[in-house]
Amino acid sequence: MLPYLLVILGAVATVSADWFSKTWSIERVWWYFVIAALLYLTSGVSFTISLTMGKLTVLNAFWSVFVFVASTLLGMLVFHESTSSLQKAALVFGFISIILFVAAEVA
Repeated sequence: MLPYLLVILGAVATVSADWFSKTWSIERVWWYFVIAALLYLTSGVSFTISLTMGKLTVLNAFWSVFVFVASTLLGMLVFHESTSSLQKAALVFGFISIILFVAAEVA
C-alpha cells in the first residue's frame, strides 16, 4: 500500500506543478515557476522511492494514467481548455485503466 501512497503523492505533486506551470505561463510570476520546479522534484523523488517497494510496470502505469486523467481534468475544468469527444473518451478509458490496474494488483 505504501508504494501506491507514494505514487499518489508524486502524482498530486505533478498535477499541482502543472497548475503552477500553466499559471506561470499566463501570469509570468517567477515564484510560480519555482514552486512548479520544486513540486516536479518532489514528484520524482516520491516516485523513485516507491520503486524500491513495488513493480515498475504497475507503479509507472498507475502514475502515468493518474497524472493523465488529473491533468486533463485540470485543463478542462480550471483552465477551460477544450477537448474533443475522442479525447473525452480517452479520459474515461484512462480512469477505467487506473481501476483495473489497482484491482489486478490487489487481487
